[in-house]
Amino acid sequence: MHLTVDETIERFTGCVSETVNIPTKPTPEGFKIWLLGNQGYVLNWMFYAEGDGKGLVDLDKFWVEEEGFLKT
Repeated sequence: MHLTVDETIERFTGCVSETVNIPTKPTPEGFKIWLLGNQGYVLNWMFYAEGDGKGLVDLDKFWVEEEGFLKT
């Protein structure tokens, strides 16, 4: 099994604080989502929230606090 982690932006133009705006992307405004995939199938996904103290939403604290990974 070959797994990959990638990010995507799902278009959303409403007014909420969780949207990101990256002008250089093909879809510049929307929700940033991290995906875990295998052979074209999405196995799992997590929303990303921009700002201090945010990052991946519902990321297990074990990976950040005990293992020392960054939230990005």
